Amino acid sequence: MPAVVTASRNYVCVRPQTYEDEAEAKLLLSLFQGRSGVLENTVFCVLAPDGERTLTRAGRSPQQRFESADGFAAWLDRTFESYARKAKPLAALPLHDGLGLALNVAACDLAPLAVLAAEDEKALEKLLERAASLAWAEGHIGRQHFVTVVGEEALTGAEEEFGLELEPGLTLVQPDAYGRAPRVLSEAPARAKRKKGEDPVWSKALEEGRAAHDPDAKSRRRHVRDAWRKGITWDSELEVTDPGEKEARRRRDR
Repeated sequence: MPAVVTASRNYVCVRPQTYEDEAEAKLLLSLFQGRSGVLENTVFCVLAPDGERTLTRAGRSPQQRFESADGFAAWLDRTFESYARKAKPLAALPLHDGLGLALNVAACDLAPLAVLAAEDEKALEKLLERAASLAWAEGHIGRQHFVTVVGEEALTGAEEEFGLELEPGLTLVQPDAYGRAPRVLSEAPARAKRKKGEDPVWSKALEEGRAAHDPDAKSRRRHVRDAWRKGITWDSELEVTDPGEKEARRRRDR
């Protein structure tokens, strides 16, 4: 395992949604403004545990602040030492904000997506606790994205919009190249029994689903070109302000 991945386990690593969440966009813009003076497509920064004090200068990527991945890993290890005594393991499950966005991001990452389906919020609480215990376990950590689909309306919407018929529990899916048509890889029902400290049914579903996950490798240039040709677009929640991305979209729409 790369040293920087091992070192990052001591930190809360967040993938910014950038143009999908207004509050997050404001935070990112407060951390970094490039020459454009507006929110750009990527932002990198390491924050203290209070979520406010910056431990590095912000930029577009770690490469702007560190000469190598090993150097970044060494810095992470040194910096963590002063926080180690009070550090506590994570318990919450990292989730995307909605099924459409989750499918899109999973497709971009060539990663499977674990969908937690529940009939109501009370049932969801149990699924979240169960999934979180697996998500942070060795062998599962960082190997799939997670999203929830809750309530009759949302479950119906998943079937109508994406052809995804969900039963209560966990469903691991593989999105198509553009995050629109998911293929079911494995399923584990909410009612599946657990043993003390073990969850063999859900764990097996994740393992078998990942083994069946087989996305095509992507060439960014070909991927974008084919999307333009097929009329496939993504409209974000907020206006895209990154100058390079705005110009690309302007050319697309001509």
